[in-house]
Amino acid sequence: MTFPGLTSPQSEILQSQFTSLRKLATGKYFLKEGKTCHEIGVITKGMCRHFYNTKDGEVTRWVALTGTFVTSLKSFIQQVPSVENIQA
Repeated sequence: MTFPGLTSPQSEILQSQFTSLRKLATGKYFLKEGKTCHEIGVITKGMCRHFYNTKDGEVTRWVALTGTFVTSLKSFIQQVPSVENIQA
C-alpha cells in the first residue's frame, strides 16, 4: 500500500509500523464517543465516517477514505474520552 504524498520506500517504512489487521464490517465502530482512543488505523479499503451527536441529530465532520489514517486525534494524544464516533 502506498500513502498519498509519500514515496514507496516511505510508505513501506510506515506500513511496517502497523502490526495487526482489523476488518470492520459496514456500520461497525472503530471508536464510540465516551471511549478513549488507543490506536491509529489505516484504511486499506472502504471509508470511515467521523461524527458526533447533537440534540438535533448526528453531524458528520469528516469522511476518511482508502489510504488515509483514522483516529480520534485529541482522544489518542491526550488519552481522554472521545467526543466523536468513528464508523465504517
